[in-house]
Amino acid sequence: MAIMTVSQLREGMVLIEDAYTASGSQMILPRGTRLDAQRIARLAFYGVKQVNAIAEQEAAAQGIESPDVTPVSALPAAPAIARPGAPEPSFGDRVKASPEFKKFKMDFEDAFISYQRNINEVIRTGKPLDMHAMTEPVYDLIHSCYGPSNVFDMLHQLRDYDDATYAHSINVALIAHNIGEWMHLEEDDLELLTQAGLLHDIGKVTLPHELLNKQGDLTNEEKTRIRMHPQFGYKAIENQKINQHVKNTVLMHHERNDGSGYPRHLKMDQIDPVAKIVAIADVYDAMTSTRSYRKALSPFFVIEYIEEDALQKYDAQAVLTFLENISGAYVGNRVRLSDGTEGEIIYVNKNRFSCPTIRSGAEFIDLDKRRELKIEALI
Repeated sequence: MAIMTVSQLREGMVLIEDAYTASGSQMILPRGTRLDAQRIARLAFYGVKQVNAIAEQEAAAQGIESPDVTPVSALPAAPAIARPGAPEPSFGDRVKASPEFKKFKMDFEDAFISYQRNINEVIRTGKPLDMHAMTEPVYDLIHSCYGPSNVFDMLHQLRDYDDATYAHSINVALIAHNIGEWMHLEEDDLELLTQAGLLHDIGKVTLPHELLNKQGDLTNEEKTRIRMHPQFGYKAIENQKINQHVKNTVLMHHERNDGSGYPRHLKMDQIDPVAKIVAIADVYDAMTSTRSYRKALSPFFVIEYIEEDALQKYDAQAVLTFLENISGAYVGNRVRLSDGTEGEIIYVNKNRFSCPTIRSGAEFIDLDKRRELKIEALI
């Protein structure tokens, strides 16, 4: 067998075993599939680490035929069958079973593949960026969600990938646009936020896949190299005919108001206002997404993390608007607490957004008064 990482795959190769998601729960492509750029991108999107593949001539010599089947991941889910006494479907299950989510998932995958192809061409050839073509699939996703809060319902259920650049960039574009909507910004500003979110991590495309997805501790040299991705990204687009706020965001999305960020340790008004909003979206999505070296973190763990540094590191208006609205977006979700208790979020505490009130049976649990308890997961 020829075991290869996804980054080693080339067009024309043939899978000699079925390829499954990283969790093993779904088949992405069946044995015998001839790989092209789109199928390789599909494997990357779903966090597949490695597959068994050989050259097309070898596959033909071994009699491995291309299948005429649709991958399981592209099939609509079978309808749930209600059984007497069975527990009610969770909020997440209901979202996943909805036609809106199934369409969102397919559209997101298409946006991922299109974005990956366009960005790689820009990096490789220096061709002009067509921002309209790049952002159009993102706006299609935005319009399919019927409002900002619904975007988070969709994204939270769409965590079956492990991608530190392309999918993350689309997520950040969606979230930054939402923050702008919550702040009641003008349409031109919303467009800038979407573009900036989409391009903010372009510098990571220049870094080796193995470095970005390394499991275990990074060396000091590796940390330094990764922290250079804002400069790499700015250099890649500095001569492109795009808005300067977008270029600034590529360079400044890791800067913080108190000067603790990088690469230039800028403070307050030295940081582009668009970059300040994208920074919040970037942190939230990075921490709530699966990575090769850890599982996705609970949204309320991340809300607490941001809350603790809110006024020191982030733009006050943007971060307070985000915290209030993101915590409110999860009202109605069922959660599991750190002691194993399960319940439903029914009320947001405006003084501490990470500590809502939970209803568990007949009991009401105010997490602001029960600080020993944390929301471990949405269920």
